[in-house]
This record gives sequence, C-alpha cells and structure tokens, in this order.
Amino acid sequence: MNQNNQTKLILLSIGMLLGAFLPWVDVPFLGDVTPWEIMFHEEARRLPAYRFIFLAFPLTGLVILLKQMKTGSQIDIANDVLYKVPICTFGIMLLGILVESEGKAFRGLDDPGDLFKVFDIGFWMTFISSIILAFEDAAEHRALPKDRGVHTAEHFASQPVSQIQSIPVSPPVAREPIFRLPNVDWSGAWNVTRTFLLKYKIHLGVALLLAGIMAVVYHVFIKADPVADGKEMAAMVCACHEDDVQRRTDSLTAFVARLHDGQFDRRQDARDALDLTLSRCDQERAHCQSEADQAYNSRYVEYAASGGEVAGIFRDTYQTLSGSCDPDHGQEREAQTEIDRLIAKIQDPLPDVVQLKKDLVGQQVTAIGVIALSDLTDKGMEILSQEQVGDHIEYLVELTLGSDAYAETRHCKMKMSYNLGDYGWQLTSSTWEEIGFTYRLYPDRYIEFPRVSGLNMTYPLDHKISWRFSDWWSTTYLTTGPNEPRVEIPTRDKYALMSLEDREVLVMFRYLAG
Repeated sequence: MNQNNQTKLILLSIGMLLGAFLPWVDVPFLGDVTPWEIMFHEEARRLPAYRFIFLAFPLTGLVILLKQMKTGSQIDIANDVLYKVPICTFGIMLLGILVESEGKAFRGLDDPGDLFKVFDIGFWMTFISSIILAFEDAAEHRALPKDRGVHTAEHFASQPVSQIQSIPVSPPVAREPIFRLPNVDWSGAWNVTRTFLLKYKIHLGVALLLAGIMAVVYHVFIKADPVADGKEMAAMVCACHEDDVQRRTDSLTAFVARLHDGQFDRRQDARDALDLTLSRCDQERAHCQSEADQAYNSRYVEYAASGGEVAGIFRDTYQTLSGSCDPDHGQEREAQTEIDRLIAKIQDPLPDVVQLKKDLVGQQVTAIGVIALSDLTDKGMEILSQEQVGDHIEYLVELTLGSDAYAETRHCKMKMSYNLGDYGWQLTSSTWEEIGFTYRLYPDRYIEFPRVSGLNMTYPLDHKISWRFSDWWSTTYLTTGPNEPRVEIPTRDKYALMSLEDREVLVMFRYLAG
C-alpha cells in the first residue's frame, strides 16, 4: 500500500470513529442498532448478526500497523490533525453522553467503577488503539531516497584516494518531520518517558491494539447482555415451534402414504392411528418447551439476582420475540387436508350387532333405567329392520335384558340412527319404541307386580289368567285369556295375577311410548 492510500485509509478510519459512536447517528451497515446501544449494554438493542463488525476497527488498525512495521513507509498527516482528532472526539463523546442522559450520567455514581459503565472501556480501548496508528513513525525522519548520490563506507573503501577527494560533497538535505514535539526540557523523567515511547512505540501500539480487541470480544461476546440473552431464549422457543411443525409435517406426510396403501378399512381406525401419531409429536413438543422454559427461568433468576433493570429488559425481549414465532404451516395444512380427503373415501362397513350394543351402553330407557354392559353381554339383540339413505341409516332393534325384582326378563325395542362422518358411523340418536316385562305366574297363588304409570299397557291373551283387585270395602276378580271376552282392566299401581292353567306360565306386559 503506498503512502497516499495509507493516509486516506487512516483518515477514513478516524472519520468512521468520529461519526459511528455519536448517539444520534445511525450507521447504515449496522442495521437497526446504533453505536450508542453498543456502549451502554443495559439499554442495548443489538442485533447479534452484526456484532462481528465491531472487530473491524482494531483489526484493520492492526493490519496497517503490521504493514508499517514491515515496510517502514511513512504516513503524511498534518500535525494539527494528529493533535486535534483525539481531543475533538473526546469532547463530542462527552457532549453526547450529557445530551442523551440529560446531564444525569455522572450523578449517583457510588462506585468509581461505574465510570467504566458510562464511557465503556471496550470502546475507549478500541478507539485509542485505532487512533494511535496515526502517530506511527510520526516522529521519525523521512527515509532518504536511493538516488540522492549518497555513498556508503564500502563504496569509498573501494575507490582511490584521488577519486574520493574529487567527489563533490553535497550538504545533507534536511527533512522537516511530520510531527514535531514541543520545545521542552527533555531532562529527567520526561526525557526517559520520551525515549521509551520513541523506542518502544510499535510494541506499545500492538499492546493497545490487542487490549482493544480483547475488550471488544469481552463486551460483545462474553459480557452478559439481557437483550441478546432474551433473543437466545426466545429463539429456543421458536425452534421448538419450528421443529414441531416440521415433525408434524413429516408424520402427516408418512400417514398419507399409509392411507394410499389402504392400511385402514374403517375411518375410526384411521383416526385413532392418526391421533396416536400426533400425540407423539405433542409429547416431543412439550418436552422441548419444558427445556426452553427451564433455561429461561434459570437465566431470569440470574438477572433478577443482579438487580437493576436488566431482568425487565431480558423478560420483555423474551416475551416480545417468543410471542411472535410464526413458523410456516403450509405443508402441514396440505398434508392434513389430504388425510381428511383420503379418510372420507373409506367406505366403512355398516354397524353390526357388536357396535350397536356398544353404542347402547349408558342409554336411559323409561322404567328400565340405564342400560349396562352386563345387560347386553349375556342377553341377545335382534335387528328387526334397517333403512339406509346415503350416509344415514336407521335400525329398529329389540333387546332382551336381565331380570329385576319382579320380572323374569325385560324387553326393549329401540330405534337407532347413524350418520357416516369423519370417524365412521356415529350414533346420532336413540329412542325406545316399546318396553315389556315378562312375569312368571303360578297356578296356586297370586303374585303382585307394579304398573308403569303414564304409559298405555297391553296385557297378554295367550294364557288364561285371573286378576284380583282389592279395595278396602271389597275384592273383585277378572279373567282374561283365549276364548274369554275382552274386558277393560282398571288402572292400579299394582296388579295381582294367578295362572288358571294347571302349570306355570310366562306372560309379557307391553308399554308403548307415548
């Protein structure tokens, strides 16, 4: 790199430092972040993607300094610029701090170490290490060109004395240094300091540059940052959502292949298998969310223990970003739509007796009560009729249930309606049409049984039986059966009956739904 280009580069670096760290200046290549936020980390709103740019300043300076050490070339910068740049920059920074903090930046500093928080040691080390490049070789004389006719001792030693005496000697050409130190007494400590600085200036520059790099690395990558940590915790939550969407998409896509292969004959079976698949996805998502919550809570406890506003900044950043996770559900929805379409094409077999019994468990029937599974397991069910129209079918079934305190058996005719839906044939309604009770009558004694109130009763005529009606003032008897005239049975809460045949008989009394 030639001298002119080096000068331009360092002037450009100084200009970048002057402008980049003003609190009211937005630097285009930093995106939404401002240098002011870099300095004051508790109020920072940095974007992690741009943090590497802040290493460019000291690293660029280090490259230039190494170039200087290797080539020994000079940098032409006027003396007044070298003096004024650090002073002006410091003044602008001080003014910016006071303006942004409304003069409160230096109040209430119980700990002198808080000054590092105000000025940010990372920035100052970077700034000093970059500015010091401008002083590199500034106190040295400009190197003499090779074509000035100056000869070395070896040259004169090889020439005759007569020729040496005839060589014209030009007075040495004086060179005004770029940077002239003030006329002061160099004696004492100052002279020692000056000598040390001039002798070890390169080592000092390298040391400051490395210190600046280490400070930037500490503040950008190591120092606790509530905003960056909040973004990190929110990213964990968003990653859980994204992984869940991808996992569900893959599972649904694989399930589509199973449907195409015809692995399911019933819609209910397909839905049950699908629910099992998605439940595994839900479990993995819950596990991931639990780990993310634990990480957030642990980090929040650390910030809360340190006091200040950092815990609030961390919490707000996390809640804002974690609540805005919006992974793409497009492929998942497409797979779910395809699954619904394929399941709808499955033609379920019509409900059989097993399914009818299963659907009747828990149904409430007047005078019989709730139908229990035990009532249907040991007793029979007969499908009397069925009528299907499209995806709707109605059954008329007769149930033979167990005994109760009076009846030998109980009977019930039910109308059951089904619709074919996403989960196969689903029971939509069930109503009873007729109920009946079978009683055992004896030829030698009367037995009593209750009447179901509010319903129309039909008494049997296939056996000859005697009815006894007792009042407090009289007792009346009626006879019904084959070849007997039809009589009107009085309404009572209970009836007493006896078989008029020479054997026990079973008779059924039926009640119709009102």
